[in-house]
Amino acid sequence: MDKYLDFWNLMAYDYAGGWGTIAGHQANFWSSVSNPASTVFSTERAVESYLKAGVPAHKIILGMPLYGRAFANTDGPGKPFQGVAVELGMYDYKALPQPRAEVTNDMKIIASYSYDAIKRLMVSYDTPEVVVEKSRLIKSYGIGGGMVSTRKFRLSVT
Repeated sequence: MDKYLDFWNLMAYDYAGGWGTIAGHQANFWSSVSNPASTVFSTERAVESYLKAGVPAHKIILGMPLYGRAFANTDGPGKPFQGVAVELGMYDYKALPQPRAEVTNDMKIIASYSYDAIKRLMVSYDTPEVVVEKSRLIKSYGIGGGMVSTRKFRLSVT
């Protein structure tokens, strides 16, 4: 199929959400060694699969989310949750982080989230620091560019 396409939009997000039972990262680049339940999927594995299948790196456009996936009644990444707290379990980027939530950038897996211990609410989303690191990885892999996805539209930049 590659010969018929100018580029591949790799939607490297929505790895975890309300359809599951474990609060996870929605767009981590690497898999977690210390908390594997939080990273069932990874962008690195997806990129490597495309490359192994013969897709040239320069034709891959890496997608990043500009919204957050919420997990209610949880103790954090890799832990069970009950409910998603908001419509479809998604927060607009402008609403993040939520008041009182503590933000964590986990640069070992290139992922971030906020957590409100009182509400027991985790929201997985890409902070600016994570986007900068993913941009560096796009360059190091020789990937064609990046795109961002909000709840309403997608924007590609190559």
